[in-house]
Amino acid sequence: MDCYTTVHHKKGKEVFKLSQRKGSTLWQVRKRWPQDVAELLKGEFTRSTGEGDKRKAQALIPVIAGEYERLVQQARDRLADSTQRDMSRAEILRLAAAHYADVLAFYAANKVDGVESQRKTITGLSDDLAYREAAFGREDYQTVRQSVNGLIEREGLPVPEDSPSRTELERLAMLARMEALRQTIARLQGQPAPPFKAEEIGEIVAASGKPKKTVTDLLDAYEAAKTGGWSESSKSAFSPVRRLLRDSLGDREVATLTRDDARKVQGLVKRLPRNLGKLKALEGLPVPQAVEKAERLELPTVTAKTMNGGYLVHIMAVFAWAMQEGWTPTNLFLKLAVADDVADEDRRDPFTTEQLQHLFTSEPWTAPATPDMALPGRFWVPLLGLFQGARRGELVGLQMRDVVEIEGILSLHIRDNDIRNLKNRASRRVVPVHPSVLELGFGQYVEHRRQHAPADALLFPDQKDKARGQIGYNLGVWFGKKINAYQMQGRNLSLHSFRHNFEDALRRAGLHKTPIGLGLAGRDDGGSAASYGSGYVMSDFAEPLARVRFAGLDLSHLKVANDE
Repeated sequence: MDCYTTVHHKKGKEVFKLSQRKGSTLWQVRKRWPQDVAELLKGEFTRSTGEGDKRKAQALIPVIAGEYERLVQQARDRLADSTQRDMSRAEILRLAAAHYADVLAFYAANKVDGVESQRKTITGLSDDLAYREAAFGREDYQTVRQSVNGLIEREGLPVPEDSPSRTELERLAMLARMEALRQTIARLQGQPAPPFKAEEIGEIVAASGKPKKTVTDLLDAYEAAKTGGWSESSKSAFSPVRRLLRDSLGDREVATLTRDDARKVQGLVKRLPRNLGKLKALEGLPVPQAVEKAERLELPTVTAKTMNGGYLVHIMAVFAWAMQEGWTPTNLFLKLAVADDVADEDRRDPFTTEQLQHLFTSEPWTAPATPDMALPGRFWVPLLGLFQGARRGELVGLQMRDVVEIEGILSLHIRDNDIRNLKNRASRRVVPVHPSVLELGFGQYVEHRRQHAPADALLFPDQKDKARGQIGYNLGVWFGKKINAYQMQGRNLSLHSFRHNFEDALRRAGLHKTPIGLGLAGRDDGGSAASYGSGYVMSDFAEPLARVRFAGLDLSHLKVANDE
């Protein structure tokens, strides 16, 4: 029974309770699991602070709260990904080794005081060992089942209850427990450690004594866990981040890194020269030495946007993952962004109405589209970028199966496929095709492609390139040359500028940052609006999208005749 003397620590809406169990001088932290994960995380979250002093115990609550949040997030990730699997042999061995190390440390902490205490302890441990050996012979591993469930839960492994790998882990955990008992009894008797009774125990003991996890281990593990879902461009973007961390932190143990180490890395990021990986003058140098030489050469540094978006955001993600996986108790790089004095609206300009009109009366927009035109991607992608607000990769990567009819409305299903991965979860959406695009013959083009291409073919077959790991890269180059040829003025004008035009049109239509507006644009908190179960149907998006207009833009010369 608990005897509560409580204080409260708030983390967002979560309240953590500090209490003492009856008969114990140590303080513990308790908190109910959130309702959405209560089915996975049974009972209540309880962790001892190991402190008898209330103030010292209270100071540890934020650290323990971090573990709570990690376990909750792991449970939510498991619920989100319902794909369960068996454990690999390596995972089973690693968890058995962790159990062996924990048990051995527990027995070692029990001190004996005098001959009689020593005798009673040895007798108790010997009885325990005999009981477990008998149970092991019956293949009864119930005495370690709770510990095994705890190990699997802490690792966040999606292992089904009836998995044979659970039984195998229970068997090895039982062997590990018995071996820890034999080792402890021999130590208390003053005898040399006995030989292992089972060959597998040697594997477990060896695994429990592996060296600490280093920065290189972390980078390897993070890439193995994450890069499978990354696009080629994302993988390329992470390469200089890996180099920076490796060169600046060396092969330190992750657990020994401090906030000061993180600030030193942040300071190095602020000094990085532009095009570090391409400058011959800095070739072959570790990043710290390359930075020093670049400063002597008075080379320009990267922009604040690159510091944050190109480096620090990736580094924060690495250490957030490290915290989630138990490599480190905190994210050392949390909130270590670089101040940027460039306003968001100044980063990239939208096209002016005059510029839009000039573009869409030049090639290839001098006449209406034909279903069998030679370069359909060049014609349609910029128009879809303007009227749908979609990103270049989202449009160029569309397959025939992604153009669907819902409630009689022609729609685009923007989702991951084997050609490209999307930017984030919010990018995955189903949106109606803008009526202005339909007036230009997009429906006829789609129908023509369906008659000549399988479901997995690209909607725009002339854009199958993937230069520099980016699908549609050559389309961007072609469009950039058009802008330069027309000497259009504006900050960073490109295909992506159409998305800024679309956002401005959402504002004029009163849709900016509304659930519908976010869903149409594929922005955070809005990408799910077009998904099943969101409460919206396609017609809920069609009418608001039709209100997205560009006053002064005349595309009448591109309209096709209506066959009806």
